[in-house]
Amino acid sequence: YFSKYAFRIDPKNVWYGQQYAEVLQRNSRFKESSEVLSRMVADHPDEEDYYHQLAESYVYAGEGEEAIKTYDRLEERFGIDEETSMNKSRIYQQLKKPEKAIQEMERLIGSDSTNVQAYALLAELYQSIGNNDKALESFRKIESIDPENAYIHLSLADFYRTAGDKEKSFAQLKLAFRN
Repeated sequence: YFSKYAFRIDPKNVWYGQQYAEVLQRNSRFKESSEVLSRMVADHPDEEDYYHQLAESYVYAGEGEEAIKTYDRLEERFGIDEETSMNKSRIYQQLKKPEKAIQEMERLIGSDSTNVQAYALLAELYQSIGNNDKALESFRKIESIDPENAYIHLSLADFYRTAGDKEKSFAQLKLAFRN
């Protein structure tokens, strides 16, 4: 009650806006929280955190497409970053749009070709749509960037096991355990 009226009296006061949006979120009123945060983004377009909070509010409200649009606006203003790209990719997966999730990871990799986590997610995305050749290519890229990464050897072991190649799977497990 008090947060709502404080925000109505002075909507440009960031403290009132943040408090009101947080209270709304705690009460699972995500649509209303999104409206407050939209106003905050409009009033304070250089505050990167407001974009993230707004996108998160949209996700909780079940409005994935709006969350993507918010992240797109964030990227237009501040550039591509890992957190935003990962979040967009997860949302695309929830929206059953694996091709868009793949494109998002490829964009991130285009901005940072040494991002092992992006390659790992890309490999998993390719596996989920049955493109094992591209998945293997992504795993191999991780291996070339960080050959001591135990995660990649475990992932490759799982990949080969799923593909029915027990010998290669076991070899990758040995490398992982040796690490």
